Amino acid sequence: TFIVNEISAQTSANLPKMIKLPEVYSDAIGYVLPKSTTTSICIASAFSLKIIGGGTCILTYQTQANKNYLASEVYSQTFEISRDAQTITFEVPTTAKVGSKGLTLTAAASSSGAVAFSASPSSVCSVMGSTLDFKGKGVCQVTANQAGTATIAPASVTKSIQVSPAYVVKKTITCVKGSKKIKTTASKCPKGYKQK
Repeated sequence: TFIVNEISAQTSANLPKMIKLPEVYSDAIGYVLPKSTTTSICIASAFSLKIIGGGTCILTYQTQANKNYLASEVYSQTFEISRDAQTITFEVPTTAKVGSKGLTLTAAASSSGAVAFSASPSSVCSVMGSTLDFKGKGVCQVTANQAGTATIAPASVTKSIQVSPAYVVKKTITCVKGSKKIKTTASKCPKGYKQK
């Protein structure tokens, strides 16, 4: 057995950067060197660690068997490299009508990264690129998402749009017969009446 001391959380500021790791010693073989299982985030070299991205860094330590000792268990050391937060500015109308097409979505991320859009449920609305269409009544949930980078955390914002049926407003006409006057939504006046 051997002791692996805790590594404090790090930030992704000024990446890539090197930090010194605590030295781990075993009576069986002497110093035990770490191995990284998350090489897209951190790379171990002896008791130095190169941090290249944000996320969870996982290091493992193990001694191999020799004539006096069995192999050790695998000891894991996990710590976080926090990424900088970002915000997304995203506004949509609160209401829409079924059948409305071609609403152009716009959003801006504080990181200046590209923003992608998604919409659900598919029975109410759909999005292609940055164009939103309304297909049925209900609540449309539209999400603007920025994937982040090695040093910037991902972010997303979801907005709700109440989609209501598209009512057809029927045109009324006024029909007269002598002094009698009526209104109708029919396409022409009844027999004996004239359209005014």
